[in-house]
Amino acid sequence: MELVCDKAIDHVSNKKSLLTRNLPVRQMVIEQAFIQFRKRANPWQGEVLAKKTNCIVQAVLEVVR
Repeated sequence: MELVCDKAIDHVSNKKSLLTRNLPVRQMVIEQAFIQFRKRANPWQGEVLAKKTNCIVQAVLEVVR
């Protein structure tokens, strides 16, 4: 799971200029991340999905600080 979080931080870091430019874009990026994880997840993967989603949120917060 740590690898997933590291990849999330790298991916979000590449989008830092978009994330820090304005709030609507930041919200859109977060929404798209949630949509992508939901598309790839099976119902039985709820815990894994929650952890991945948490990684994305933490990555976004880390980058925009």
